[in-house]
Amino acid sequence: NALVLNIGTLNMQTIAGMKAAGARAAELEHAIVLDPVGAGASALRTKTAGELLDSLPVALVRGNMSEVKALAGQAAATQGVDVNPADAVTSEEDIAEAAAFARDFAVKAKCAVAITGPIDIVADANRAFAVRNGSAFQGRITGSGCMLSAITGAYMARANGNAVEAALAAVVHMGAAGQAAQARMKEGDGTGSFHTYLMDALSLLEGDDLAKAALVEEVR
Repeated sequence: NALVLNIGTLNMQTIAGMKAAGARAAELEHAIVLDPVGAGASALRTKTAGELLDSLPVALVRGNMSEVKALAGQAAATQGVDVNPADAVTSEEDIAEAAAFARDFAVKAKCAVAITGPIDIVADANRAFAVRNGSAFQGRITGSGCMLSAITGAYMARANGNAVEAALAAVVHMGAAGQAAQARMKEGDGTGSFHTYLMDALSLLEGDDLAKAALVEEVR
């Protein structure tokens, strides 16, 4: 009951496939999540992400700050598929500005947005939240952002139109799983072990665990 469009493996065939899948999801009134992987890193990625956002009823954009800035038409400093450290929300001083940007983007894009990083920002046109869950190891493995986008799609399928709360739950779920995975790390474990522990935690966390673990603050 939801569609996730991830532009990570981008070529002419996947672009056509995403447009066709998006059109069908729109007909079925299924929620569409757009992950603009690497937007700002190349003209093709930025153009494709923008076209998908403009032509489809996207319910949520899930990306890092550099990618979302590129979609917003701001100067992009994306480093491949990774956020530029200068764009990342890393401190309390960054939160208010990032929340204001996210709300403004949500107004212009007519959808909710989840901007992930050391501190995550989830917003729609009216509300913004800062999420402090997560582990630094998540930035050291490949695929954690794509995993989150897939999880977000699952939550969006049950959102009943409340995209910002579904996205918030997904971001908390991923962050809490990262914390649980890091807690299992022992001497001799590295990123490979963390990746496995992360997948274990994602499948094992229950609703009560997530509610207790959530480190969420609404940003006024």
